[in-house]
Amino acid sequence: MEPELLTAGWLDRLRNWPADVALYTLKDWPSRSKWWPSWFEIEEAMVARLAPRKAMLKAMQVAARAQLLGWKDVE
Repeated sequence: MEPELLTAGWLDRLRNWPADVALYTLKDWPSRSKWWPSWFEIEEAMVARLAPRKAMLKAMQVAARAQLLGWKDVE
């Protein structure tokens, strides 16, 4: 496969991810493996890196909704 085509495909997919998550994952990859990763492996690593952020966002949304509804205790 042509390097330009491969790069374009990766960039197209990476655009859908937060820049810090994508950059960290790509920069960290050489410490995880000596082989070129598949997209599946990179996406899996980015999903794991993004999980705490999504959990915090979900918690904030639940708390905001609870406050709007006047609930006192929310887990």
